[in-house]
Amino acid sequence: LAPSTVTPQGADVVPAAAGADVASEFVCELRERDESMAERPARRSRWRFASLGVAAAAATLLIAGFLRSSAGTSVGNVVDAQAVVFANASTAVVGDRVVAGRLEVESGRFAMEFENGVKFEVSGPASCEIVSGMLVKLDSGQATADVPRWARGFTVETPDVEVIDLGTRFGVATSNACKTDVVVFEGLVDLKSLRSTKRPFQRRLTQGEAARIDRDGDVQRIFQVHGESVGNNWSTADLPNQRAIITAVWDNMYSTKNISYYQVLTGGFGEDAPAYVDHPHQWNGATGAGLPKPLLGGDYVRTINDFRYSGEQVIHVEIARDSTLYILFDNRTPAPDWLKEQFASTSLQVGLDEDAWFGNPTFSVDVGPGVSIDNVFTVWSRPCSAGDVMTLGSMGVGSEARAMYGIFSDLGAIHFVADSLERFDPKTGAGEVRWNRYVRQPSLSFNKLDAPLSRAPSTEFPGTEYDRDPALPFEVTFVSDRAVRLRFAARAAELGPGDSLMLDGAPPRSDAWTVEEDKDSVTYKGPHGALRISRKPFRLTLLDAEGRTLTETRALGEPASYSAPPALSFIRRERDLSRCFALATSLTHDEGIYGCGESFTRLNKRGQRVVEYVRDAMGAQSPRMYKPIPFYLSSGGYGVFVHTSTPTTFDFGRDFDATNVAYVGDETLDVFLFIGEPKEIVQEYTAITGRSPRPPLWSFGLWMSRITYKSEAEVRDVAQKLREHRIPCDVIHLDTGWFETDWRCDYQFAPSRFDDPAKMISDLRDDGFRVCLWQLPYFTAKNPLFAEAAEAGLFVRNSGGVLPAEDGVLDFSNPEAIEWYESKLKGLLDLGVGAIKVDFGEDAPLQGLYASGRTGWYERNLYPLRYNRLVSDLTQHENDERIIWARSAWAGSQRYPLHWGGDAENTYSAMAATLRAGMSLGLCGFTYWSHDAGGFVERAPRDLYARWLAMATLSSHTRCHGAPPREPWEYDEEFVDLFRKTIEMRYELLPYITTQGAEAASTGAPLVRPLFYEFPTDKTSWLVEDQYLLGKDLLVAPLLEESMSRDVYLPPGGWIDYQTGERYAGGGWRRLSAGEVPIVVLAREGAVIPRVAAALSTAAIDWDKVELVRFGAAGATANTVLPDGGGVSDGQ
Repeated sequence: LAPSTVTPQGADVVPAAAGADVASEFVCELRERDESMAERPARRSRWRFASLGVAAAAATLLIAGFLRSSAGTSVGNVVDAQAVVFANASTAVVGDRVVAGRLEVESGRFAMEFENGVKFEVSGPASCEIVSGMLVKLDSGQATADVPRWARGFTVETPDVEVIDLGTRFGVATSNACKTDVVVFEGLVDLKSLRSTKRPFQRRLTQGEAARIDRDGDVQRIFQVHGESVGNNWSTADLPNQRAIITAVWDNMYSTKNISYYQVLTGGFGEDAPAYVDHPHQWNGATGAGLPKPLLGGDYVRTINDFRYSGEQVIHVEIARDSTLYILFDNRTPAPDWLKEQFASTSLQVGLDEDAWFGNPTFSVDVGPGVSIDNVFTVWSRPCSAGDVMTLGSMGVGSEARAMYGIFSDLGAIHFVADSLERFDPKTGAGEVRWNRYVRQPSLSFNKLDAPLSRAPSTEFPGTEYDRDPALPFEVTFVSDRAVRLRFAARAAELGPGDSLMLDGAPPRSDAWTVEEDKDSVTYKGPHGALRISRKPFRLTLLDAEGRTLTETRALGEPASYSAPPALSFIRRERDLSRCFALATSLTHDEGIYGCGESFTRLNKRGQRVVEYVRDAMGAQSPRMYKPIPFYLSSGGYGVFVHTSTPTTFDFGRDFDATNVAYVGDETLDVFLFIGEPKEIVQEYTAITGRSPRPPLWSFGLWMSRITYKSEAEVRDVAQKLREHRIPCDVIHLDTGWFETDWRCDYQFAPSRFDDPAKMISDLRDDGFRVCLWQLPYFTAKNPLFAEAAEAGLFVRNSGGVLPAEDGVLDFSNPEAIEWYESKLKGLLDLGVGAIKVDFGEDAPLQGLYASGRTGWYERNLYPLRYNRLVSDLTQHENDERIIWARSAWAGSQRYPLHWGGDAENTYSAMAATLRAGMSLGLCGFTYWSHDAGGFVERAPRDLYARWLAMATLSSHTRCHGAPPREPWEYDEEFVDLFRKTIEMRYELLPYITTQGAEAASTGAPLVRPLFYEFPTDKTSWLVEDQYLLGKDLLVAPLLEESMSRDVYLPPGGWIDYQTGERYAGGGWRRLSAGEVPIVVLAREGAVIPRVAAALSTAAIDWDKVELVRFGAAGATANTVLPDGGGVSDGQ
């Protein structure tokens, strides 16, 4: 490789000069000895592509080395090089140029992209000649081609056959020896005989087919192909991965016309996994909760969907290791006898997302769990032993309307169940828990197969070094008079300090608890409750001050049931020896569960499975969450915070009604328990994770935006019209269009459309407007900043040192990445920008290896917290204001306000779901929260927009944003008047909103709160999820349908309609009509509401003229917090 005179930063990859044709007939004769093997199924005929000694010797003689030169005509560039070594010991790097000629690859992988867009990858050892961008001669080795449609006709020629592309992705493998393997991953190829062939032939292969072909055109079926779903690292030979579970798959379909293959993917099962080799369908979680955890990361087989038509098919699966084999079977099809006799049905389900095919040409696949699910499959399972060959039957005759079953496997796990408390010191709270070893064993009864836990022997060696039933560290500490911390270790190492980014400093220690001890238990008593630790069986019981059990951990077999509910336990996965916990606790029959982050599902999570895993929710109509928080509170008088950043799943009585299970992906189970009513629980939780500081006053005004303002003229026009129409507004937000290329975030105003950004921002500030700018921490390869950040090593990488995602994702655990990113944002803040929109951040690579030294398993959920903190701290430093506009979050993000509810659909259903999500998030300590009035995805329908705007007005913050138009004058004049009145009502209430916000933030309370937050003893208040309280004194009931009235529940006490002055007695339901602003708002009787005359911006409000308005009878008092830190009290 030498520096190129054409491309200074690159080099020319110049193959060695072509030698004489050394194809030898005697080599073919040597391979004839393998003919008999090739006629048998693939599991018996594992044909190896190994370099023959004679061929290697010839190559050594003919190839003097990999020449260094800058000569030759470039045909493409190197796009990937994985430990590649050429015959002359040279290497290649990304960006090097490729010229026509011969290549000898001794080892590694080498990928090039020709100028016509063909991507061609060679895996060594290999010998090939690059003739042009349309022809490569592969003499030996393995190659993969990805050909765009405009390069149809691209050809790979081997000593046996020409493989002619018809717009596809395919693989070819040969070894100078009369046979070539061809695998089609997508599309079509034609196999055509060489000109020298005595018997000319031509055959077409389509997606899902693989053939072994000789130069006479004889074709043999290849039963299995190992490797990645897209065709990388594939092999038709013995599987090199020694950790594989499924090593061979074959069937009884021996027709010469059938050359479909099974693709075995080691550790490849996850969301959007390709389901079949012959159809582009995908496996996904049947709901937004995602795929069943036992299947994630397991081996699976892409089966042949068209074989569902056969009623006589038999599939054989060879198992290499002790494991569990799973069958996914279409719920539309009655389970056949072979399935019922060999496998046990589980409660787990998986969805199939179908792409377009001739039976349903309008279908399309989507991304993520619970989206676009067309069919649901039940998971069946059975344990298997190493060496087993499982025989599976057909779908049954006449299954045209059904889908072929899936085959999955994963190594079995060892279960360790809490048994007893040992060596415990009540004074220090430190000791050990003995964990008994179990495995799942099949149990047959009355024609059904179950897999209960059974005691298991130790299998480690040497036995002197490992305990069958280990005793591992356990610790209890008391954080306050209402908060207890419990920590369990799944390894013998000592428990560390237990600090993290999620905590707002080290939790304090409380001395308010006393301890009592007897032979059966240790009991700690505090002012508000007690914690009892039973020695054997080990059990933790949380009690209130009266001694009533709030909740307790479950021991194995509790309660007695044939359903075998989970116990407090952890498992050790045999695949990677990782540990994860199951915290099983009791639930009462009428207990409600609330919180868990910004969850769009029903407000009461009882009976739900909630996955705490940050992901772009893609709207407000699924269980996915932008802001999952592993915290919840119970109507029974307690709360729980699972202190972890790993994916965590809460099963709130879904699988077993009386048991709540937290499945925690961490190797340390760290749990905080809180005792009290909702206010007290949230106050305790935020005391350890932090509370929201007060955002600047201007942020409480209206934020006007759309997708997207793209020019200075457009921004100035919107500002002018807002003032002309006398609509109060404080912020104008520019979304994805302020760069030269829409969405290409380079932190520069487009010079072609913004003449003077600094002056524009200054002029807007003079008129009472702040500017907010959109950006994100992901960079596509077309972004000019991509190369800069990549060269500096600022992106998340995987264990192989390459990008684990399509885009470059800034690694915010890397101080250098933080410094680089801050420098980009600082330039914007220096221009006078008021706030940065902290968009995305939900999908940091799970398979990434971060600068922190941890993988995405620990860093993905932390990414929003790091992201929020970084931008918030920078804005505080530069502007002396604590403000961001963020979509993603994790526990602790409430310290960096504020957040909004994401990309909701333009429907009343999404409006209701957004409200539920906001209340759920608020219970997790997020005082401030907003949402896009009218929904985001499309143009907001007029009436929906009006009703949603009213709800947004009565939130902590108000933004109009989404698909255009959002400006009221783009509708009609009547709408402009209604819009103005609605926003004026907000500005009049700003003294109340800011005062309630300051009071709420001091205790961690939300501004938007469910009714039960203020009325915890009123049972009906726990059931209402479409009303809320704004602060403590205003009850808000949005209109969630095309009507100007609705049923409203009024909690105990008197209530007065804020708009009409009508008085109502509480403690029941009433049909109430909205006022002039389309929403029902009532003030608590006796409340004192501070108000002020509306102005065009918060800066124009006359704060010396705040008035205190009493609603109803005297009795309440009020204090008002003013912008300058002063206040007005009741009576002034």
